[in-house]
Amino acid sequence: MVEALRKYVEAGGHLLLTLRSGMKDRYSALLPQRQPGGLADMAGVEVEDYYALLDPVPVSGRLFQGQSSLWSERLAPLGQDVQVLARYGKSNGWLDDQIAISMNVYGKGCVYYVGAYLDGPAQQTLLEHVLAAAEVATHVAEPGIEICRRVRSGGEEAYIVINHNSRPCAVHMAWTSFEHLTGIPLGPDFDLAGYSIAVLSPNKKKM
Repeated sequence: MVEALRKYVEAGGHLLLTLRSGMKDRYSALLPQRQPGGLADMAGVEVEDYYALLDPVPVSGRLFQGQSSLWSERLAPLGQDVQVLARYGKSNGWLDDQIAISMNVYGKGCVYYVGAYLDGPAQQTLLEHVLAAAEVATHVAEPGIEICRRVRSGGEEAYIVINHNSRPCAVHMAWTSFEHLTGIPLGPDFDLAGYSIAVLSPNKKKM
């Protein structure tokens, strides 16, 4: 798995590692190395220590002001070129001003390590930054909308969009599409009726 991820990042992939990454092997046995195990040289950091949190601790950087709850990992850089995206604020003394989130360029790609269990708004801001940096087209929908991607062996994609709400909800896809249940084309923005489903074949022209 390490070698597959290494080739992916070297070729330009963006890899996002989160809490407890590289901690155990496939048999759930603890690895002898510090986290993230065999991915440490790519991540450019290792987990120096980790904590189960009684109270939330502040996490801040140039992207957001937020907090980490339940669990936090204290990151230590392995080189001089690691970018610090966020640090822990004043809290319990052990985490004060320590690295919470990092990014390291590796080959043509990069590796993020998120050592904080972020609150919802902070996590959303971070993920939007990661997706934008990777030039990944995103879909936007209201809470209660589920979007599932399915791929056939030949590479053909279908997206199943489910509205779990009782009311109509707005959905924004990253492209126009054909809706199979009604047999009509859809623009990137459409309303999905309450408790209903859409099955989409995408037109990958970005909108």
